Amino acid sequence: MAKQKFTVILMPDGDGYQVIVPHYPDVISWGQTPEEAFEMAQECLELTLEIHAETHKDPVIPNVHASHVIVGTVEAEVPEVLMSEIREHEAEMERQKPEMERLKKLRQKEREREAMAVMADGDC
Repeated sequence: MAKQKFTVILMPDGDGYQVIVPHYPDVISWGQTPEEAFEMAQECLELTLEIHAETHKDPVIPNVHASHVIVGTVEAEVPEVLMSEIREHEAEMERQKPEMERLKKLRQKEREREAMAVMADGDC
């Protein structure tokens, strides 16, 4: 098998990162950390390419890897009627904020306990 670089974009998504592969929109993946998201992207992309090879889909196009990617933000006017889901999502995120903060603190305490346990095991 040959090796090929592919441009992969990670978008923060709640508690992790959504994977976007511009030339392969059917590659859908996610990871909690950037490292995990990249690993999942590779796995998902390789599976997709294997399926494409088996079904004789189009070959890989030459520009699937960009030497650099420019990411920016544009602000567009959106009719209010289209904003209902965003407004609901924002309200739900605001309602969940205290619980998310509580869970974040619990995770941090758990990591600290695990680190202390590892350090204690090393002292034996």
